[in-house]
Amino acid sequence: MKKGINFWLLIGCLSIIWACEELKQVPYIEFDARFNAPSIVREGDVVAFSPSFSTTGARNFSWDFGITTAQDDTSNAASPEYTYTKYGVYTVKMKVNIQKTNGLQKDSLSKEIIVIPPTTTPAAFENYGKITSDEVGYDMAILPDRSGYVIVGKSNINELLIIKTDNNFQVLENEGFPKTLNYVTNQQVFPKQILPTFDGGFLVVGSIVSNPNDSDAFIVKLDATGEQEWGEVINSLKNEYYVSVLETLTGSFIVAGSSEDVSGRSVIVIDQYASDGSKITAYTVPTASCSSCFAESMALTDAFNGEFTVVGVEVDNPVLLTFSDPETIDSKRVLLNINGTAKVIKPLSDGQWAIAGLTYTASTDSVHAFVAKVGSQPWVANLKMYSESFFDLEEDDDFNIIAVGSHYNPLSGVDMLVAKYEGFTGQELAVKLYGGLQYNEANGMLINDAGEVIIIGGNTNRNSPLGKLDVMMIKLNQNLE
Repeated sequence: MKKGINFWLLIGCLSIIWACEELKQVPYIEFDARFNAPSIVREGDVVAFSPSFSTTGARNFSWDFGITTAQDDTSNAASPEYTYTKYGVYTVKMKVNIQKTNGLQKDSLSKEIIVIPPTTTPAAFENYGKITSDEVGYDMAILPDRSGYVIVGKSNINELLIIKTDNNFQVLENEGFPKTLNYVTNQQVFPKQILPTFDGGFLVVGSIVSNPNDSDAFIVKLDATGEQEWGEVINSLKNEYYVSVLETLTGSFIVAGSSEDVSGRSVIVIDQYASDGSKITAYTVPTASCSSCFAESMALTDAFNGEFTVVGVEVDNPVLLTFSDPETIDSKRVLLNINGTAKVIKPLSDGQWAIAGLTYTASTDSVHAFVAKVGSQPWVANLKMYSESFFDLEEDDDFNIIAVGSHYNPLSGVDMLVAKYEGFTGQELAVKLYGGLQYNEANGMLINDAGEVIIIGGNTNRNSPLGKLDVMMIKLNQNLE
């Protein structure tokens, strides 16, 4: 009996030792400074900040909400709230005393928070389209008699859409508008510009895309009623694009665009057409003059002498090429201080240029907008919120520069972006977002005789169960409201 007791005591002790050996040591949790906050908010939103689990037990909180010009952008609360009153990208920093392996230590963490303006519905706007198909506006112009506007867009992907309206945005249905042209292709059509011509008609240029590796440039001449007079599609094995057109005093048309060289690199092309549609000259800018260059826009420098300037991108920088005639480059300027693409160029009243477009950062894959003045008094104004681009601009009667484009964000999808800059210094005066639906893009603009800002683009059709797009035309006053 005594031996049996000893045996079972031995078994019990061994079991206890075995169980103790199976216990895993609980690791020490290294606490550090971390906090929770939304990555993007709107102006006027109350933003709540709170410490994360790893910051449990922290003491002596110190918050800085990133407003460098403010004195009240700090807090010592553990879970503070803050309201941002101006859009921008702010760096929020939290400092704490926190328990670490070597005792109570100071720790901190910084995060970026993006603040964007509120998205509002414009007071004056009009939509054109059908609930069963997509329609988007790309460009517009004031009618020669100043009685209204002409719009170019696309319908059903492959149809060229022409709309005439009066000054109140009402379609001139009694003249047969809107009209569609599908002579070009069964593929996607992308008109870039519509130009009122001296004979009362219109000229449209753009490109036809069947896939990302197959694009053809097109040009079409319309009469005053929107009926086609002549047209041409540049159909080859290369990718071709027409982006801008102007009319000379002699009645010929100069078209800027892009094509490809034998190695597949993009090159700028300048084609000249007679009033009857016959091609007069076809000039390709040599790669020695502009390597890997892509054209985006064109404007007259000297109408009397026929001088014009083409803007676009050379590799990763905006480039301006000034031509004394359609086959002669007079000067070239590359803006090495901007990493991006210029989408538009317009002459200013002081003899200088304004350009606008987008910048990109390869390390973050982010896209932001910029406006720049090019000439004897240059400046660059960068707009950085979430993701945005400028596509068009104009100078107003007060010599300010107004730019329009699109802003992309996770709160409201795509919004129309409108910004105003002081023309002499580049100081930012206003930034507005318009939309309110899932998709609202701005592609072009003009300033009418009353000084009002007219914007053309597209938005989601409110009545379409399929979420189709409509042409959208909005009117803003000089305060962009």
